[in-house]
Amino acid sequence: MAITDEEKQDIIRDVLDAIQSSSQSVDELPVVSSLNGITSLPALRGEELVSAPITLLSQPAIEAAEEANTATANANTAAATVEGYVAKATLGLMGATARFNKIVEDVTILEEATLQYEDIVYVIARKTFVAYYNSGFYHKWKDKELYIDDNGNVLKDKIYLMNDTGYVWDPEENTLVEFSGSGGGGGFYNVTNEQPLVNGYYDKDSAIAA
Repeated sequence: MAITDEEKQDIIRDVLDAIQSSSQSVDELPVVSSLNGITSLPALRGEELVSAPITLLSQPAIEAAEEANTATANANTAAATVEGYVAKATLGLMGATARFNKIVEDVTILEEATLQYEDIVYVIARKTFVAYYNSGFYHKWKDKELYIDDNGNVLKDKIYLMNDTGYVWDPEENTLVEFSGSGGGGGFYNVTNEQPLVNGYYDKDSAIAA
């Protein structure tokens, strides 16, 4: 038996009514306070209803975090580069050599600082450099970092020049030793005179080894 157009329309209306009565509006969906267990959300793309994965919502945050990590890594690299330049500049400022004026057996060292000095003096008994100014010997003075560290220890990686004579720190003798020049200072060994090289000159390391 053929179905009339009127019967078809009745069937369609019944189906639509059934769908509408059993369907649920987005506004009627329960509201949750957490995304735990949720994998997607309903969404409209134009007039099309689609399912949007939750992971898409976090993508901008993930990308921002990656950019932040990259920026941090670049900043750390730049900081390390700057620190390297600073270290090299500091070494350049301090120099491989430093000049001093006198060697004395012992003196009374003043603890206060002086901004001026007349001479830089090596004190044998104290195994350190001091600045001489206005009849006093000072352990703290301008440019002391070229000679000693904060504890008063002589910097070990330098050559110290007094007039035409060079001195280096000898870890075995635990004091300065002479390695070039006319020298002749008490207690100092002139390695240039005592063990002359056939060719070239002594540097700090070869002088100590000799």
